Amino acid sequence: MTCKEYQQAWIEAENGKEAKPEIRGHIANCVLCRQFAHEQEALRSHLRRLAMTESASPSLRQRIERALQDQASSQLLRRRLWTGVAAAVAVLIVTLAGLHWYWRATALSPNQVAQDFIVDHLHNLPAREEIVSPSASEVESWFAGRVDFAVQVPKVASAVLQDARVSDIAGRKAALLHYRRESDQRVVSLFVMPEPKSFEAEKRPIEVWKSNEGLNSTLWCHRGLVYSLVAALDSNSLHQIADLIKRQQDN
Repeated sequence: MTCKEYQQAWIEAENGKEAKPEIRGHIANCVLCRQFAHEQEALRSHLRRLAMTESASPSLRQRIERALQDQASSQLLRRRLWTGVAAAVAVLIVTLAGLHWYWRATALSPNQVAQDFIVDHLHNLPAREEIVSPSASEVESWFAGRVDFAVQVPKVASAVLQDARVSDIAGRKAALLHYRRESDQRVVSLFVMPEPKSFEAEKRPIEVWKSNEGLNSTLWCHRGLVYSLVAALDSNSLHQIADLIKRQQDN
């Protein structure tokens, strides 16, 4: 399952109250999903506070009571009234959750995307769509139709292309290439995905360097695509690999 599917399962289980152990385990160990769960709980708490503080005026309540008393089936009408209120609250919750997702999807920052790449590299879970091949041309052909952009597989000095897969990054399809270094057998992840529209707000060339849990990463943009390298390498080694890939992009 992807992070997006775990998050949907978490919502359907009423914010984890009836979630299966494997869903609870993923939420507890995934930085991105744990943050999502906290935000969902904060949203539910806010809605509960609104429900407790908002009430109808006395005159409105009296009119409603008189209307109900004038009906022969007042008990049925009351049930229908509160059913309508419950339905309205449910629609409000779904709408707010949708707006929250839309805000996250459209307001992606380079730092947030860089962190999502690190989380994906740490999980390194088997994907439903995966190809194991050292052939750059074979991998490029495999991605055709699976992602919405042409994937060009660069050469990485002293490393061999190992496999490729489609990853879900912030609700977007990204191409993920795995290289294995011949010297120390460490895995280097190269992510490629379309550049989010929110990046256009940046008034300068985008380049992000991050370190997290023993990993270093670098992110940059080129011709409408976002590239990110993630590996347990020192910053100089990662910088050299990034420079090599950028030179190939310019040719």
